[in-house]
Amino acid sequence: MAGLFNDPYKYVIDSSALFDLKKNYSPTVFKGLWDKFNKLCDDEVIISVREVYNEIKRGSDWLVDWADQHGKIFLEPTTANEFKLIGELQEREPSWVDIYSDKPAADPFVIACAITKI
Repeated sequence: MAGLFNDPYKYVIDSSALFDLKKNYSPTVFKGLWDKFNKLCDDEVIISVREVYNEIKRGSDWLVDWADQHGKIFLEPTTANEFKLIGELQEREPSWVDIYSDKPAADPFVIACAITKI
């Protein structure tokens, strides 16, 4: 379902995609790739969720700074439908979220975001 104002969103990424980019495609070697990726993030073609941001913030390297610079792509749930989907996913897959842990659990948020915003 597209957003109310025809949002530019096309892709919702999880932290693993960002961690893989960081690990395998250094911005000093793959500058062109990162320039294009950053542009897609700046244009909000690529988005993610607040929980992915929280997962990245647990680190202490340049990706934390990158996430801070691209903070607008890390969206929070906004609609009743999105919150409902998050709850249903957490209920259906309880192993995705450890309620006794302080670790972020992005999976249900990423999926609900993709379903409701793309």
